[in-house]
Amino acid sequence: MTDATEQTAPSPAEPGAAEFQAAPRRAATPRQAAAGTQAAAKKSSPLLIWGVALLALFIGLVIGVFGMRARYHAKEVVFSVNGATVDKNTFFDRLQRAAGAPVARALVAEQLQLQFAEKEGVLPTDEEVEARFQELAKRKNFKENLQRQGLTEEQFKSNLKLQMAQTNVLTKGVKVTDAEIREFYHQNTNPKNPNARFYMPETVQLAVIVTRTEEDAKKALADLNRGIAWATVVKNYSLDDSKENDGVLPPTVRGRTRASTIPGLEDAVFGMKVGDRIGPRQFAGAWWIIRCLDKRPAQTLPFEEVKTECEIGAKLVKAGPETAKKVETRFAEFQKNAEVKAFWPQYSEVIKIQ
Repeated sequence: MTDATEQTAPSPAEPGAAEFQAAPRRAATPRQAAAGTQAAAKKSSPLLIWGVALLALFIGLVIGVFGMRARYHAKEVVFSVNGATVDKNTFFDRLQRAAGAPVARALVAEQLQLQFAEKEGVLPTDEEVEARFQELAKRKNFKENLQRQGLTEEQFKSNLKLQMAQTNVLTKGVKVTDAEIREFYHQNTNPKNPNARFYMPETVQLAVIVTRTEEDAKKALADLNRGIAWATVVKNYSLDDSKENDGVLPPTVRGRTRASTIPGLEDAVFGMKVGDRIGPRQFAGAWWIIRCLDKRPAQTLPFEEVKTECEIGAKLVKAGPETAKKVETRFAEFQKNAEVKAFWPQYSEVIKIQ
């Protein structure tokens, strides 16, 4: 959208406004124009001449600035490749064609869920969302986790409001005792529960070089011992997908990741200290060289820190699947009666309620 100044100022390629107002006449030749200008200059005072010149300069600068702004906004560059640029319009057009349909469906679904919660009388207020956000923000590494997910605080709050709305709908009218809340916490801090939410087993961060043969693994080890950089050796020898990330694997959680299914591997890596390197060793038919980058002990979140989640979880358990079915039926009826319009034709079928 342009402002009023941009709409009325003539562009550098267009005639000035005065030319539109003048009566039609035959255009003067350059020589005639120069002679006329000189004659006018002789009759004008120096102050008038400077005033006209400054006014012309000012108008030229304004026109130039608006022209540059228009070109910048029309061709805002996202990135370049050997000097060839990709502008914002091209980038977002491709993004919209690649992911527009699922994003459109998700946004419509989110709006319907928020409106349904409002109809049910349980839509969280902005104050309730802010209070919950402040509670979560006190947790260790909260800001780092937010950055890792690529979310701003406002985006996180938007997601939080939707989550709270969904939970409020499912637990509407459900009451729980302190004992029930404590029981939920106990179940979710039990090390024997593979789905425990508030207990994190011992975790290790590894980087690996994986080869098919012992011979290749020994060559990789020899290169490392000669001082060749780990990243270079990974690229030259490793067959694992992690080679695209210098061999770094996602955190290995004791008992919860693929390492626990490979005989001997989990015990080997959790027996390492930070900075240790082992291998070549054979696991699951392949040869491994493994570095330990980081280790974290098992951790249990304290009850006071997760009390709200425990209360919500206890309510959801108490509500049970029967409540969820009833909510689903009411939501389906609400959704069927919703008026959903697409103002971009390509989304008219995408967002249609089934």
